[in-house]
Amino acid sequence: LATTNILSSSNNNNSILPTPAHRIDTPVSGLVCYGKTKNDAKRLCRQIEMKQARKTYLARVLVKTTTTTTTSDNDGGGNGSIGDDTSIPLKFPYVIDIPLGFDKQTCLAFAAISTNKDNDDEKERGIRQSKTVITRCIGGVQDIMLDNTNRIKTAILEIKPETGRKHQIRCHLAHIGYPIVNDVRYGGDDVVVNLSPSAFGLPNPSCE
Repeated sequence: LATTNILSSSNNNNSILPTPAHRIDTPVSGLVCYGKTKNDAKRLCRQIEMKQARKTYLARVLVKTTTTTTTSDNDGGGNGSIGDDTSIPLKFPYVIDIPLGFDKQTCLAFAAISTNKDNDDEKERGIRQSKTVITRCIGGVQDIMLDNTNRIKTAILEIKPETGRKHQIRCHLAHIGYPIVNDVRYGGDDVVVNLSPSAFGLPNPSCE
């Protein structure tokens, strides 16, 4: 809808051609930043590449293991529990520095144990260095009732990708045991959760 409105508004001005500066995966909800022209979009892309603009995501993940803490942490350090005495057992900022490849047949990313630049097989499989940083857990772990007898535990993680591989956040979170809720392709349960979107991406070009 937003894209349609932008494009329709540009019909009366031939110099305006709205172009996305980044992308989000199909099952993810969120905002996409556009440039009014292709050159504007290129400048935004360059800002993202130069870390002058950064993407921050919120991901609601499934939680299978929890820990109990006696203090709350509002700044993203420690266990990152905010307003709850139960949180996930990760020390923030938590860095996932695991190479990823992408299988074109299954259309799925996969984690690789190690990379070797001289390994032709790894080059063919498209394995590249990939880094994702989980900065904090927002609101602690929450119980969500699915019906009268079944429930799941979820948490919202704030995430800042350092690289931009295809399906990077989804694959990295699944690899460490915290798949995104409803992302069934990467291990998330297919459930109805109305508390928030599973993920949210927004570049913040503060230096512009």
